[in-house]
Amino acid sequence: MGTRIRPQSGADHQRLRDRLRGRPLLALAMGLLATLGGAAYARQHARAGARAAFRQQAEALVDGVERKFDLALESLRAISALLRAHPGLNDDEFRRFARELMARHQSLAALEWAPLVADADRSTFEAERATELGRPFTIREPGASGGMVGAPRRDRYAPLALLEPFLLDLEGLDIRFEPTRRAAVDTAVASRGLFATAKFRLVEDPPNVYSVAVYDPVPSGGRETGAPPIAGVAIALFRLDPLVRSALAGVDLRTVDFALLDEDPALEQELRILFASRPGAEAPGGGHTVFTKTFRFVGRPWSVVCATPVVASWTAAVLVFGGGTTVSALVAWLLLAREGRRRLQTALRAERELGGYVLGRPLGEGGMGSVFEATHRLLRRRVAIKLVRPERSSPELRERFNREARTMADLSSPHTITLYDYGSADDGRLYVVMEYLDGLTLETLVVADGAQPPERVRHILLQACESLIEAHEAGIVHRDIKPANIMLCKLGGRHDFVKVLDFGLAKATLGGAETKVSRAGVVIGTFTHIAPECLSEPANASARSDLYSLGCVAYELLSGREVFSSADQTSLIAAHLTQVPAPLDHARVPEQLARVVMKCLEKDPNQRFQSARQLAHALIRAELPPWSETHAAEWWHTWRSRSEGGSSAPLTDAESR
Repeated sequence: MGTRIRPQSGADHQRLRDRLRGRPLLALAMGLLATLGGAAYARQHARAGARAAFRQQAEALVDGVERKFDLALESLRAISALLRAHPGLNDDEFRRFARELMARHQSLAALEWAPLVADADRSTFEAERATELGRPFTIREPGASGGMVGAPRRDRYAPLALLEPFLLDLEGLDIRFEPTRRAAVDTAVASRGLFATAKFRLVEDPPNVYSVAVYDPVPSGGRETGAPPIAGVAIALFRLDPLVRSALAGVDLRTVDFALLDEDPALEQELRILFASRPGAEAPGGGHTVFTKTFRFVGRPWSVVCATPVVASWTAAVLVFGGGTTVSALVAWLLLAREGRRRLQTALRAERELGGYVLGRPLGEGGMGSVFEATHRLLRRRVAIKLVRPERSSPELRERFNREARTMADLSSPHTITLYDYGSADDGRLYVVMEYLDGLTLETLVVADGAQPPERVRHILLQACESLIEAHEAGIVHRDIKPANIMLCKLGGRHDFVKVLDFGLAKATLGGAETKVSRAGVVIGTFTHIAPECLSEPANASARSDLYSLGCVAYELLSGREVFSSADQTSLIAAHLTQVPAPLDHARVPEQLARVVMKCLEKDPNQRFQSARQLAHALIRAELPPWSETHAAEWWHTWRSRSEGGSSAPLTDAESR
């Protein structure tokens, strides 16, 4: 008996349509839920990362403040040692020594010496001191009217006898004139060790300017048995605000709150605040990321409070949400698409594989990818395309690749290689479309043709300066200027037309945070042509670093050899940091041009030309015959004849680094 197949009714068709319609809706709902979860996780991860980064920054700030105070204490110890070695130190000797210390530690407000004088010895001390100074000397203290008056009788005094900077109004001031200061001096003498005071206002300072003092008891030089008596106290005064601000130099206090507190429980709240970047910085409100640390300064318990309201960027969460939403919608749309639409999509994807460009012969290959000659399908324009294979496309490399494209797109100098397009193919390959250049790099030029005429070198350098002038004035530092990244071309009927290549290592220095993929402290560049500051402090790369590298290129073009040459990277680094380049041969290189090149190669950036424009002016002023178009055309004619005869390197040399 045969099996009957029941024809589907209209209701069956509706149920089928509903079922098919429900699948994409379910996929969309699940995708959106997963997207929300992913965005929340990305936000939480970003917050945790921002907190960790802020904690690291805050710890560095605290360490810097501690070091500032500790370094300043070295001056106090040096003064104490001098007073022990020379008990009879006179005013001029003390002040000369103190001035040298204060020049070294500019956070010091004053260095002083206050001998201890018993009441019975007061008259004798005042008379002897007046004789030494050649003017009246009295132990004094501030009077009720604000002026200085003779100190009343007390068991002993600690008058300022030696002080730098010298203030006549403070000479003879008894630093034990009021109970708080008397207790501080007596505590230091009794402990026979360093003692730091709470904050106070110096007699000579206006209101709201506070300082701390550190006392160092100095024993007498007698031969008494047991511990020698204390002859007096050496004093270092620190004005808190300038000292702390010098430690925070470079910190944007608009986004970071900073407070330094004295945790002595006996102090009033006002005296506890040693420094605050703004009112209320010592007690940050809710929503802040807060870092606190306690440390001891000469026995006093101090603490630091760092806070920032900026927790983390929403970028990651927004990207996850946007990407997840897009993917979810795309999946739902794909589930509804028919076979014809899928076929059309496949055809369109193949058409867009490289944005409408047909690849031709390979031009070069290097560490970052390969370079091909290509043609636009519609315009038939010949271009060069740099490709990165999918298996080499790490997130870091993608960022570097995208940054190079964005950087090059911002530059319009005719001496900077022109970017037409960039993107990512469906198979994951990244690509940049650039102008096709008919020529050779300076690296190929030196290898094949040796040292170049000085006038031609100047002609090349001036064009490279034009490219760098635009880049530097836009805040972009190339960071990898070398012969392989400068190309000599025949362009638009002109010979010896220079193009600067490969801004893939460029760094933006204006308009916000530095944009670079490399980790902090990692050296970026080529060791044979890298500036010394890029080796010692990579983050300090500047326009002057490019001028050093361009000086290395000029030296190589004029001499036919690198400034420093070694197969050992350590030796190259040491040479760039410490060695002076061998002088150029003045028999073939004019002295004016040699001086310009050697100025570019100065180790100290401040001793180099300060801009590419300044370097260009110096090159123009050098007395050299011009390198004419006729000279250039003759050279290229000879070069092409040699190339066609197979005795030279290929003419076309594309950037593939």
